[in-house]
Amino acid sequence: MRNKTVDVVVRGFRSSLLLSCVVLLIVGGQLVNAAHANADTGGLVTLSGIVTDATGAPVPGTTVGFGGESTVTGADGSYVLNVPPNSSSPMSFSYDAAPAPFSSLSTLVEAPLTVGSQDVVEDFVWPAETAIQVSVTDADSNPVVGVTVNAPSNALVRETLSDGTTVIEVRASAGGGSQNCTTDSNGQCTVEGVVGSSPYITSSYQPPPGGSNYPSYSAGEGEVIAVNPLTGVADVTLQFSNMSIQESDGAVTGAVYVSSPTGTTVSNVSTTPIANNTLPSGATVLTGSLSYTVSGLTPGASIDVTLQLPPGSDPTAVFKYQNGSYVDLSSIATISGDTITLHLTDGGLGDADGVANGTIVDPVIPVLLNRPNAPTITQVSGGNGSASVAFTAPTMDGGSSILDYTATCVSSDGGVTGSATGSASPLMVTGLTNGDTYTCSVMARTVVGSSSPSTASSSFSLLTPQSITFSAPLTGTVGHYATLSATGGGSGSPVVFTTDATSGVGVCNVSGANGTTLKYTSVGNCVIDANQLGNTTYAPATTVIHSIKVGKAQLINFGDLSNKTLAQSPVSVHATASSGLTVTFTTTTPAVCTAGGTNGTSITLVGAGTCIVQANQLGNATYNPAPPVNQSFKVSKASQTINFGDLSNKTLAQSSVSVHATASSGLTVTFTSTTPTVCTASGTSGATITLVAAGTCTVQASQLGNATYNPAPPVYQSFKVLKH
Repeated sequence: MRNKTVDVVVRGFRSSLLLSCVVLLIVGGQLVNAAHANADTGGLVTLSGIVTDATGAPVPGTTVGFGGESTVTGADGSYVLNVPPNSSSPMSFSYDAAPAPFSSLSTLVEAPLTVGSQDVVEDFVWPAETAIQVSVTDADSNPVVGVTVNAPSNALVRETLSDGTTVIEVRASAGGGSQNCTTDSNGQCTVEGVVGSSPYITSSYQPPPGGSNYPSYSAGEGEVIAVNPLTGVADVTLQFSNMSIQESDGAVTGAVYVSSPTGTTVSNVSTTPIANNTLPSGATVLTGSLSYTVSGLTPGASIDVTLQLPPGSDPTAVFKYQNGSYVDLSSIATISGDTITLHLTDGGLGDADGVANGTIVDPVIPVLLNRPNAPTITQVSGGNGSASVAFTAPTMDGGSSILDYTATCVSSDGGVTGSATGSASPLMVTGLTNGDTYTCSVMARTVVGSSSPSTASSSFSLLTPQSITFSAPLTGTVGHYATLSATGGGSGSPVVFTTDATSGVGVCNVSGANGTTLKYTSVGNCVIDANQLGNTTYAPATTVIHSIKVGKAQLINFGDLSNKTLAQSPVSVHATASSGLTVTFTTTTPAVCTAGGTNGTSITLVGAGTCIVQANQLGNATYNPAPPVNQSFKVSKASQTINFGDLSNKTLAQSSVSVHATASSGLTVTFTSTTPTVCTASGTSGATITLVAAGTCTVQASQLGNATYNPAPPVYQSFKVLKH
């Protein structure tokens, strides 16, 4: 049994075929070729046909399937299936353990075939097996020996069934391999066992050391220039793309091949030895200085020039020597294995004369850059689950810039190993295990690769961290004492208090057990340190520093305030401090009173209630803030009275009568009649009295007050109303 594959391209149509498993896809068409339904099949429809090979010979033993039904072709290649009418299902053909040319073919119609109410006849032809003869020449039509020609798997062949309408795609399934051959001395070879014609061919070529005038060759550089699409043998000619090729003279370590595109010419290819110690640090010369000339360009044009180095060279960089120094050409070079492709522009970076004149002349130096030396660790500091690793750069970078550094810390106790990468020292390695012992190392990385690890650091332990909670007063008073206290971490060691070096001289001192007694001795800044020692498990706690402002004491003298009415607003307040500093005032009852004016000495009364005024003196560099002093007073509404004069008697004929009264508050007085059968009040504020009958008219004057004044006591005046 054989597995053979070919890829085929004809005018943009690409197909692949694997002879061990071929798939058929019906593209379209309903197949109805019989004239009547078969009444002898119990109402079923007959699906029948003949299976042949490409020569027309019947192929017995082919399994044909439709829906859940299947049958095997007889000696004449015929098959008959009884299927339900008006049904639709994929259809399959398969042929296992077959002699050539079929080699275990199988197919599947992926799109459903629809059967109507009449019998259907459908014939199928297996495609032929083909051998492809391939010829390979160079640009001058000379045969090329040793080219590997490949017909890839997954071939695709299109067939039309016997109805003349339904198109089937014969497709290889997964599992096949490529068919290939290698050209002989005539530049020819034959790819056997390909199904169909119209092949798709790729090729590759690697010159033997010193044995060829051609550079490495890949499928992308080959051209299919002749295809015979006839059934049977398909002849294909592959031709190298037209390349100007010249081998270098005087190569230091082997032959170098230089090639340029169609229409240009390479000449004057040579190499000159260069000592390694003249190159950038860490670079090893591969070919010496490689010179060449490419002519025939359009002035200013851009081209690719290929340098094929001896096998195993594996260059990592390209330099040029210019004006006494080396210039890195990495920005215009693509390096793959032993091949360097220079992307050049006439008159540009890769052209030594710097002139757009249609000729590129340039010596280049392919090199192998070495890995950098290892960095040197200078200090490692352990922290809370972390380590800070400081280091110096390698003494030799290998000829290329350091991209980054990686620090790695390894636990000798089986704990977590951590690493960190960055561009400079120090690197912080996190995620380590507290309580474990670690050593760290650093590596440097360039485009060539990473250095060896540095010499490992001395071992160090990551102790469990502990912390101190220390609360101290913000201020202290000269001559007074304070007791210091703090809560320490898990080591169990006591927290010890000391005066910090930055504390003012003679401002404070500590005494007693662990320095817990603090005395303030003079004005200034008292700075206290709280420390706790560690042990074999816990690291010493980080020092907690607390500053205390020490000053002299002062008191505020703020006398009592008398009750006020709202009408007496604003009220001025005054207080003095023993320090002689200015006292400021605020109120704590803004709904009743507010403080304003200079230093808040003007108290505005805004509502009835208790007004609380607070006197403050915040201190200065010498005096501490004074204890605030509060004074309060009652705020009430003001009283008011009404002045309403006597009224003279009137006759009914004198109606209407105007009345007038005033309030001591200045608020408007309103009038009402308490004898509406004799007189009524109306008009503005009721000041117009209308006489309606003889009798005694009594008028009431009222003022109801406001936010500042209470209501005034009402005043009454009466007069006689006569008929005439």
